[in-house]
Amino acid sequence: MAAVAKTEDQELFAFVCTSNYIAVADAIGLPKDKLGACVDSSTISHYCLDCTKFLNYQPLEDRNITTDGHSLKAIGIGDVCIELPNGSKRTPVLLKNAVYAPSMAFTLISVSQLDEADCSVTFQKGMCNIRNPKGLTMATIPRANGLYRILNSNKANCSECANIAVGKMSISEVHRKLGHISHSAIRHAISTGQITGIDLDMDSKPEFCEPCVKAKSARQPFPKKSDTRATKYGERVHLDLWGPVSVKSLNGNYYVAAHTDDHTCENRLYLQPMKSDTIKSYKRDEALIETQSGNQINFSCSDRVGEFLSKEMIDHQDAKGTHRKLTVHDSPPQNGVSECGMCTRAEFARALLIPSGLPRFLWEEAMKHVEWIKERSPHSALDGKTPYEMKHKKKPHLSGIHEFGVAAYVKDLKAGKLDACAQLGQFVGYDSESKAYCIYWLTKRTISIERNVVFNDGDVTTDATAVIPGEMSEGEKEKII
Repeated sequence: MAAVAKTEDQELFAFVCTSNYIAVADAIGLPKDKLGACVDSSTISHYCLDCTKFLNYQPLEDRNITTDGHSLKAIGIGDVCIELPNGSKRTPVLLKNAVYAPSMAFTLISVSQLDEADCSVTFQKGMCNIRNPKGLTMATIPRANGLYRILNSNKANCSECANIAVGKMSISEVHRKLGHISHSAIRHAISTGQITGIDLDMDSKPEFCEPCVKAKSARQPFPKKSDTRATKYGERVHLDLWGPVSVKSLNGNYYVAAHTDDHTCENRLYLQPMKSDTIKSYKRDEALIETQSGNQINFSCSDRVGEFLSKEMIDHQDAKGTHRKLTVHDSPPQNGVSECGMCTRAEFARALLIPSGLPRFLWEEAMKHVEWIKERSPHSALDGKTPYEMKHKKKPHLSGIHEFGVAAYVKDLKAGKLDACAQLGQFVGYDSESKAYCIYWLTKRTISIERNVVFNDGDVTTDATAVIPGEMSEGEKEKII
């Protein structure tokens, strides 16, 4: 409904749909000097009931404003200085040409007048945001009792007002006022009487809180167990590259490319002298899977690093129809199968080298032996079965297994009639291509494949007086893997 109060220069209109706010003010039950102001989208002029806030005040004569069937007096006009809440601060603003109407229940801030002043007003999720012409926030006003209401800032009564429940408050309003504690904690504290003086609207829903997101952002947890396991050998392969190692291996390698089959949890290691050889290792593994099982790699899972995203790798996988499953940046646990496996492999390799006293350039042999053992050990992802059983359909037989680095006496087929028939070496694993042992010769700094071997399982240390010929790799004496 329209209401008119004329001056010589303009007409003042107030549009009020259902109420003059007096009934609302009575329901809130606060003294009139504490009711404050409201943002109103239905009036085209600002209205103020407090004459002390006017600047350059001009009286009006015989001006009546009709709102909701009631007649109110428009006594004067002028500029009103008020403060709008803006987070923890308050922004002073000047309401131009505000009408002095002492019978009004609230000071009304006209959205129409704000728009004419090139200010923007948005109402969203229980908050009214007012921005100045430059786009800077002037005020953030919460909704309470259905109104976007601003309390009077009376410094003399601050301590008193802090203990007064000002109508019902939404859960989000209480959340902001209590320092952004959790919504569930607020509901519990108020419902159990741990906090009094707050009349919480229990039907209100939590709203999106941007400060909480910015201040409390945390890493999302990763699932402890995958629910998308492969159903056949080679269908899904997890890739990881480890290195460079500080010591070059006996075969001249610095890197280990680990490929883990998702179905059997079998690990295949490919030793590389350079990082760029990763694509060669991938093609070798791909050929092995296709030849031995007749299957193709459907999914390649890896982290988002250069060697797995090289142009040659991408072009090759695209040509084969292989889908890439990549981790998000800075999220190695997302590729937990490879990351955890590589960490465990390195720890076990160190655990083999340290007590054996063998030189660190034998890290390659130690890792191969670790993988041989892991393939024959129960795996939690396989319900206690071993990768060996999953692949070969039979249980591993470990009778006569020997400790890494144990003394090994190898028959010398070239020995004379009066010479010793066996030479002392050290066991460093099982050969993958024959039923034989890998023996390291300390004085020769070489590894040979032997069958006629007698082990002394009580001797697993290197002779401290032995001299290792040849130049050691840089850092070999001081660094570990």
